[in-house]
Amino acid sequence: MKRTFRFTVSSRSWTFPADMLRYDRCYPVDTDSALEIGRCRVCCKPLDGRVTVHLVGGNQPTEGRWNSFGWLVDSWVEDKY
Repeated sequence: MKRTFRFTVSSRSWTFPADMLRYDRCYPVDTDSALEIGRCRVCCKPLDGRVTVHLVGGNQPTEGRWNSFGWLVDSWVEDKY
């Protein structure tokens, strides 16, 4: 049985921790999320509003590590195939 985790992370004013994609073995679920990651990687100033990125991967998200970078894991769900 294959397990997949879909989750959402968000932040207001931090650059996106790109290494978390490797650490949690995840990737953006769609083009919009990929574009948000790119925008957050170059923006070091406070962002207007909340940035939300939708991700999918083979591991449960490590919430404490995301939090250490200023990002919250808003929700996650496990799919089993």
